[in-house]
Amino acid sequence: YKLSPFVSQKIRRGLSAGRVQSVALRLVVDRENEIRAFNPEEYWTIDAKFTNPPERKSFNATLVQDADGNRTFPKRLLRWDALDTLILSVNYLQGSLPSLEDDPDFPKWTRAEVDACDTLPQRLAGLPKVLPHTTLLTINLNRLTGALPDWLLYHPCLDLWMPESLIFPQEGKDEKGSSCGFTNVPASLDYYYEEYVNKKFNPNNQGDKQ
Repeated sequence: YKLSPFVSQKIRRGLSAGRVQSVALRLVVDRENEIRAFNPEEYWTIDAKFTNPPERKSFNATLVQDADGNRTFPKRLLRWDALDTLILSVNYLQGSLPSLEDDPDFPKWTRAEVDACDTLPQRLAGLPKVLPHTTLLTINLNRLTGALPDWLLYHPCLDLWMPESLIFPQEGKDEKGSSCGFTNVPASLDYYYEEYVNKKFNPNNQGDKQ
């Protein structure tokens, strides 16, 4: 009823606004004001698949964001030795990957474990035992920088993770304006197969199986 006198005065004498139209117009205006006042913020999720190795039972879990809003690499995820799948692509993660070599609380590959498996190289002994049961890891298209740690470069599943597409590529700039990307991305996996000489997918072994 307050809108009709305004319409009659400003638009045309005798013109009135209906009760339904007035309410609808108010809703539209309020919604438009909310849209204009909205401040966009980056939003990311972490999807993981957990597996109990003895029984091979699995379940999926999602982490929406760290409690403190930190966008550095979630180091604690690397301690989940029963993790089957870890998808971290396009999550705006920044900073470097933890090397973990100086972490006394993090388990390391032992000489006995390496000697017990004919596909594991001696190079692996003493390196952090990170995500040993993970069959898929993706960290591409984030904003990570620094050097790729040895636990990743010599991980038993690295070649299965398709690192040229799903590990190494980063994009954009971090919050400090620095260009993203790892400083020691290998040109190929030749170095890897020089260590994993008995691995099934080593291209140097393909000719022996024909």
